[in-house]
Amino acid sequence: MDGKRIRVAVIDDHRVFAEALASRLSNEPALEVAGTAAADSEGQALFSRTRIDVVSRDLDLAAQDVVAVWR
Repeated sequence: MDGKRIRVAVIDDHRVFAEALASRLSNEPALEVAGTAAADSEGQALFSRTRIDVVSRDLDLAAQDVVAVWR
């Protein structure tokens, strides 16, 4: 690995789960948690403020097209 950490955002409306997952991911040397969000709108705001490489998103958040939300 070249020293660059993978930046991950966790999006889930169950805050306790999102925080627990973020905490677990932050223990991995190759990962950096960029933030958590409880909804797509919060996730998009996070995405506009910082570089995110990977998004872990609860698929049951909304009946929206996930790709359309994150364009």
